[in-house]
Amino acid sequence: MDSILSFTQQQAIKPWAKNSQPQFAQIRNEVVDYQLNELLGVAFAQDVIDNPANYADLLDGAVFTYCNNQVKHKGLRYVLAYFVYAKYAAEGHLTPTFTGFVTKTRTEAESAKEGEIRRIEKGAIQMANQAFKLVDAYLCVNSTSYPLYSKNYKSPRSGYKIFEGIRKV
Repeated sequence: MDSILSFTQQQAIKPWAKNSQPQFAQIRNEVVDYQLNELLGVAFAQDVIDNPANYADLLDGAVFTYCNNQVKHKGLRYVLAYFVYAKYAAEGHLTPTFTGFVTKTRTEAESAKEGEIRRIEKGAIQMANQAFKLVDAYLCVNSTSYPLYSKNYKSPRSGYKIFEGIRKV
């Protein structure tokens, strides 16, 4: 899954603690497996995972014309990096042990409160969903190039419509 989102790419988009690199692969794999299926549909997600070189514009971002305007989307890597960061914020401070989950404490540091962690997680999810709106618009405008795309009308986490043009009523 490094070809979808590597630790170096994560650090360039939304950095996290460098000493947490061992956790990155597991969290990234969980997020990529779940979120790509939710955002793109299972068939398209599997094709993107299996053939990332064929989807450079989708992963890295591209300029496209939408409603007679030039628009740039930031790419699926950007979206996934924020979802990975959200999961890291929610779970990164926990360590599984045979007796349950624990948090490591140090005398010179204080753990963040649950509310602060949830605020950071929610903010990262909002950033990912917002960025996906433009990715979705790109996929819809270029639907002939992406026939496997299955539009998901609701965001996987927030429940609002991802992207719909304004209609005259």
